[in-house]
Amino acid sequence: MKHLLDSPSTYLRYDPGNALNAIETLPDQCTQAWSETKSIKFPDAFKGCNNIVVAGMGGSGLGADVVHGLCKRDLKVPFELVNSYTVPAYVNARSLVIVVSYSGSTEEAVSALKDARAKKARVAIITTGSKLEAVAKKHAIPAYIFSDAKTNISQQPRMGIGLTLFGLIGILKRLGYIKITDKEVVDAIEHMRSVEKLWSGAVVLAKNPAKKLADQLHGTMPIYIASEHMLGIAHSMRNQTHETAKTFACDFPLPELNHHLMEGLAHPSERTALHFVLLFSKLYNARVQKRYAITKTVIKKNGIDMNTIELTGNTRLKQVLEGLEFGGYVTFYMAMLNKLNPSPVPYVDFFKAQLR
Repeated sequence: MKHLLDSPSTYLRYDPGNALNAIETLPDQCTQAWSETKSIKFPDAFKGCNNIVVAGMGGSGLGADVVHGLCKRDLKVPFELVNSYTVPAYVNARSLVIVVSYSGSTEEAVSALKDARAKKARVAIITTGSKLEAVAKKHAIPAYIFSDAKTNISQQPRMGIGLTLFGLIGILKRLGYIKITDKEVVDAIEHMRSVEKLWSGAVVLAKNPAKKLADQLHGTMPIYIASEHMLGIAHSMRNQTHETAKTFACDFPLPELNHHLMEGLAHPSERTALHFVLLFSKLYNARVQKRYAITKTVIKKNGIDMNTIELTGNTRLKQVLEGLEFGGYVTFYMAMLNKLNPSPVPYVDFFKAQLR
């Protein structure tokens, strides 16, 4: 008898919105945004700001988390993500504030934009439209207004992360805050396309690392562990586990967790429901790499299951995109195992409705 994840009927029944297609088109999302941001016009005053703030919530803010991990060693100015109605008090006329809302109507993002403009910050917008597009047009604010019609038919922000991520990367590149070449981007996207073939729905569980991990995580509470350039990917996997798989998950940074988390594994007895997923890279600092081996020993001593995912790309960008795609597939397969439609977010929608 076929495993649930190897049966075409599973996807027909539980994925009517074809969320799987949005995961498969992630490389196309990245290509689309990288190309389209090249045509945005920015005033010279947007270059050379003293700090960068990105305002975004949920799936819309994931790209900033990824960028922060990927680029923090290269950024010459402070970079902060805010998930709030306001921007930090230090924001002023020498700040660059990028407001990201996939829908364009996220109330926290709309409010943060208003606050940033009141502080005279240089403001840019990333969105599909709605209120933020209207404000951008009214006040001539530089904006990346994108269509997801071809590359994210699910229209879920977390599944359109390639658009917001490379929207942000493209803007930062255009303004000179990060250095990245077309070749580096093209090579990384091609790497993502090549490894993706190992994880597609057509590849049976016995030969599919993404299906195998989803199967092992089924019925557990995943704890995602990462370091350095992969920190944003662990955070993204956590969010996608919540929204796509409707499963509780956490993420922790290493080495920070070595200073507290390991002592918290003794109690309660239900800790055995945890399952650690360690995102390991040979590009990490050598001391950090050594910490992974010891951390695994501690987890094993506490009788908790774990998996190590070793990234194969030979650059940080390749590994980030590899992890982003892998996480999308794993959390989608987890939803299938939970026999749930991965696209709707009923409690998020309920909450927003109650705020009106």
